[in-house]
This record gives sequence, C-alpha cells and structure tokens, in this order.
Amino acid sequence: MSKRVYNLVRPREDKQGRTRWDRHGVLIIETDRGTGEERITVRLDSIPAHGWDGWLRGFAAGRRDGAGDRQAAPAGDFGDDVPF
Repeated sequence: MSKRVYNLVRPREDKQGRTRWDRHGVLIIETDRGTGEERITVRLDSIPAHGWDGWLRGFAAGRRDGAGDRQAAPAGDFGDDVPF
C-alpha cells in the first residue's frame, strides 16, 4: 500500500491582515498497489468555530508555503496525544 498524507487546514486573517493557516487534522489516502483501490481516513483534532464556512483545505504534509506550518502525525500513529 502506498500512503499520501495531507494536512487539513483553513485560512484566517490575523490582526495585521496576513493570511494564517490553522491546522485542524489529517487526511490519509492509502492505495492498494494490487487492486488500485483507495481508502480514505480523516482525523480531526479540532473543529473551527468562529467565521468558518464549513470547508477545510488539504495540503501535502510537510509543505512550508503557509499550509504546512505544523507537521502531520505519521501515518498510522493515532495515539491519544496531539501530534503538535
């Protein structure tokens, strides 16, 4: 199986008018190499409340262009601890 890990984030504006990205969870896509079947797993660490339109964006884990400020938990490591 191959795995792709994405951070689930939402943009918000800070007091200086800059866009900040809040990470709220992880999305993992596992693909079976034999059949090509995909399995999608979502882990939410928090749910945005104020001013949220209901949408989260997914960016590849480890990106450093604003969307990946916090690293995702390693795939399969879903203990009780928060990964950041």
